[in-house]
Amino acid sequence: MDGGGLVDDLSDMPMDFDTIAAMLLPLIGRLAVWLLLFAGAVYVGFGAVFTVLSILFAIFRNLNSSTPPPTATDAAGRRRPLSAYSVFNPNQERIRGSIDPSQLQRQILTGR
Repeated sequence: MDGGGLVDDLSDMPMDFDTIAAMLLPLIGRLAVWLLLFAGAVYVGFGAVFTVLSILFAIFRNLNSSTPPPTATDAAGRRRPLSAYSVFNPNQERIRGSIDPSQLQRQILTGR
């Protein structure tokens, strides 16, 4: 079953020791370098500044993701990127209180 979700994508991935080690070793290495740099920044009195700059760097680094967004199939059979609306409304039904353009036009023109 291809639901197009993240869980479906990860379930096809083999998770043996080599795969886990290949994913964790770079992370552990980056964490070790960051901790060394943080210790140096604390030593010279710039620990808080280093922490704030690290957080800003992490935010901006993750803004442009090279991985495509998860997709799902809509009612017409087309693949579309998932949004918060489509995650909580998988059948693409109208939600109470939402306004579509024709309804908005009708309300403006007729007052109803």
